[in-house]
Amino acid sequence: MKKKLSILLIFGIFCLSGCTFEYDLTIDSSTVLEDNKVFISNSSKETIDEDIVNIVSKYTGPTNSLGMYDTKTIEENNIIGKSYKREYKILDYNNSVSFSNCYDSHKITQDNKTIEIATSREFTCFQKYEELEEVTVNLTVKDYNVISSNADYVSGNNYIWNITPSNANDKLINIVLENKETSSKRKKIIFNTSIVIFIGSAFAIAGFIALLVHMRGKRKNKI
Repeated sequence: MKKKLSILLIFGIFCLSGCTFEYDLTIDSSTVLEDNKVFISNSSKETIDEDIVNIVSKYTGPTNSLGMYDTKTIEENNIIGKSYKREYKILDYNNSVSFSNCYDSHKITQDNKTIEIATSREFTCFQKYEELEEVTVNLTVKDYNVISSNADYVSGNNYIWNITPSNANDKLINIVLENKETSSKRKKIIFNTSIVIFIGSAFAIAGFIALLVHMRGKRKNKI
């Protein structure tokens, strides 16, 4: 089932008792899958939809139409929430409201070799939404190798940022990905270069030893 969502539904649906938000991204060779997970304390499977609408109204009034999302009710650690998923072509992800709502500037760029995701330094949503307590950004990388990132934690191909009011003023997100084919070619070039250097060094050492032996032979002949 698909539902129309407002800005607050997309990136910040917050309950009066405080709630948490998980922002999951999966990047493969051609798409970005975005999953916005909102968990509301003291809600239930029967009331979660109504609770979300009531909270959104506090900030935006009635929900408006900003795009179609796949939604489902979820549960984690006995807390009920909602999941809102949407898939983008890689460069179209620049239009994601979730991506842009809490940073003054943001970008995703792509060329033949790399993809870069970068934001400005300050995460601003704690200033906008007083009930928000914590945000977790989970990025899963497929079909790419990671050249660099400033993630707080790395587990396999998962890169994780934890954002709280205490670190929000200095919490930029930056990650640079390289497609595996380019990475493989680069590693092969480095490997081949290493072989050439090793062989060249071996020949140089062998030549130097031969020269020493030859010079010693000449000295003996003189004696």
